[in-house]
Amino acid sequence: PFQSVLDWYVYQAPPSKDADRALFKYTEWNKRWYWNFDYYLPLFRYCQMNSIRMLALNAEAEATSKVREGGLSALSKEER
Repeated sequence: PFQSVLDWYVYQAPPSKDADRALFKYTEWNKRWYWNFDYYLPLFRYCQMNSIRMLALNAEAEATSKVREGGLSALSKEER
């Protein structure tokens, strides 16, 4: 669900701390990833400055929770 945020950051957002804060907020970084955002920020900025697309490849947390609790059969056809 975060590809549009990454694309905005790389291709439309002006390089700024405001854009960095928006990336943090709208990717729900604090909720979904527990790594220090500041460690990744140089990579994000490099992609932004060089128009290198970042891909949102993680499985959605909601889907991984379903699998953890009920196995693959807990997923709908669309989620598989």
